[in-house]
Amino acid sequence: MASREYMVDPIVTKQMDLLDNKMPVELHELAVQIDVFSKGWGIIPAHLKGHLAASLPHLPPAMIEAMVGTNRHATGEAPPVSELMQVHLDARKLATKGHSEAAWNVDVHGPLLKKALLTSPHSTTLDSNVMDLPYPIPFYPSFNSAPSLTSSFRSTTARISPPRLLPTDISGYKAESKMVDFGIVLQLPETLQRRIAQLTSPLGAALESLSPTTYTPLRYNPVAVSIETKLPGQGLDNAQIQVSTWAFAQMRKLEELLALTGSPAAAVAGEGTLWSHIPIGSTQTLDGIYKVLAALHHLMDWAAMRYQPWLEQNVLGPILLQAVGE
Repeated sequence: MASREYMVDPIVTKQMDLLDNKMPVELHELAVQIDVFSKGWGIIPAHLKGHLAASLPHLPPAMIEAMVGTNRHATGEAPPVSELMQVHLDARKLATKGHSEAAWNVDVHGPLLKKALLTSPHSTTLDSNVMDLPYPIPFYPSFNSAPSLTSSFRSTTARISPPRLLPTDISGYKAESKMVDFGIVLQLPETLQRRIAQLTSPLGAALESLSPTTYTPLRYNPVAVSIETKLPGQGLDNAQIQVSTWAFAQMRKLEELLALTGSPAAAVAGEGTLWSHIPIGSTQTLDGIYKVLAALHHLMDWAAMRYQPWLEQNVLGPILLQAVGE
């Protein structure tokens, strides 16, 4: 099934156009900032200019945040070149040797994502896979530890499940379960995870997971951003199918969770749009790596400061309060 446009609830792919007034406002804000980073503007925090000058003597002024007003430092630090050189060299080697996507994910994409996590301002721990966020969970008094982000899940294990979350075509055929390569995940406190797990029986199967998969590490750690990687020069068609299938399943999961709260936002079925795509940067160049880091930091900041509060207010909080009332 090569297209998601002929489903009962179709997913239509549209080219990202920053002048398209039909683009959702929050998506437009994200896209504009990432587009700025993709041009290399303001990708280096101003206070690191001197630190990087020795290793990057030809650093263009436009790459410094103070020159273009990007407020880059608010979303993450730019590591020194020495910490990125191995990723850079591995990317160039893999590009010339014809290595597989799995090799790229292990040697390039995974390490770069981990570096982005470690240099995010939301990180208050030395654990490279977990970042504590700077605010407490407000809706349940027994939770006194901060939520956090974890870097990734691997596609070989995190399949979409249960099948009811998959798209269905007009003949009733279920789409094949797809996987994505990485994700930015909200790492909820264990006390909260246990409490939600205890509610599965009284509140129904929708609470068997907060993510569109029953893969154990993600069941009660909601996926905020899904990341699909492809080799240089590969077409985007398959990537778009994978991402659109995962996005559809995630929206279905949110519908189920919102329905438990009685929220009017639960009725979101219908045609969906996959906005694609903004080229960001190449890991085969140092400036490209800094572009990708800036974009990843921005997405992590959105996950921590926009998506998680929304999830707390509209899903997790009401569900827990409803359970307390019962």
